[in-house]
Amino acid sequence: MLLALTLAFNIFATYYYLATADVTNPTVLIVGLVILWAVWMALLIVTLAARPGTRVDRLAISAATACVVISAALYFLV
Repeated sequence: MLLALTLAFNIFATYYYLATADVTNPTVLIVGLVILWAVWMALLIVTLAARPGTRVDRLAISAATACVVISAALYFLV
């Protein structure tokens, strides 16, 4: 469930920054969005590769928090 919520958040953040935000530094924006999506892809791969009942849920919480922190940092950097 957290993976789907993080996906929805990433889609919203990408839409906001690429379509509606007034970007002053596009290089920082592109790098930030690449990092944001790389975190989500890493979480997806680890979630799919992990055995059921492992401690992947803690990693999912950390990755979801990292996505929010990266998006907040982008808000101030671009």
